[in-house]
Amino acid sequence: MRPIRAAIRIAPAAIAAICAVAVAFFLAAEARADEDAIEIASAGVASEFPEGMRFSIGASGASDIERIAVRIRIGEQTRGVYEYFEFDAAQTVDAELFWRTNSRGRYIPPGTIITYNFKITDADGNQRDTEPAEFIYYDARFTWEEVEDGPIAVAYHGPVRRRAEIILEAMVETLDFMGPLLGADISTPIRVTMYNNVKEMLEALPPGST
Repeated sequence: MRPIRAAIRIAPAAIAAICAVAVAFFLAAEARADEDAIEIASAGVASEFPEGMRFSIGASGASDIERIAVRIRIGEQTRGVYEYFEFDAAQTVDAELFWRTNSRGRYIPPGTIITYNFKITDADGNQRDTEPAEFIYYDARFTWEEVEDGPIAVAYHGPVRRRAEIILEAMVETLDFMGPLLGADISTPIRVTMYNNVKEMLEALPPGST
């Protein structure tokens, strides 16, 4: 008789465990169903520096796509900003959002890393979030290349790679020497955009700064 009583005492715990697994499975399936309700055909961003950057997305679903937002995080900032696309609700949507940076208050230096992701919502309340992606906000007037060493990167354009390497070497030496003295974090990314002359550089500054 003792084994029978032990089995009866264990049964409620076993039932609770089974119920917990069933609930978790149901919630996971529901979440997948919500995401599967919206398909993303394309998503990206392009630099139009110094005016701004252009986000674009193509999405579709069985119900009308009603709202699309992009979350933008600049450089090492921990908090981002949300911007909303303007478009007519439909089952298939191709939308663009131009985010301006051509003012002193919203200026972003060229070479800054932008982290972004999209959130799409349809008429049934289904939501789809894209994975965060990184984008380097280059000056769109030129084609850029980079040399890097550890956390330091120097962007350049044209036949001046050796000059960029010299700047990179000097920065690495300075960081190796000054970092421990100042207690500076030598793992934080340091990005430099190198222009070939003063005119190029001045044209990349925010309005009213010269």
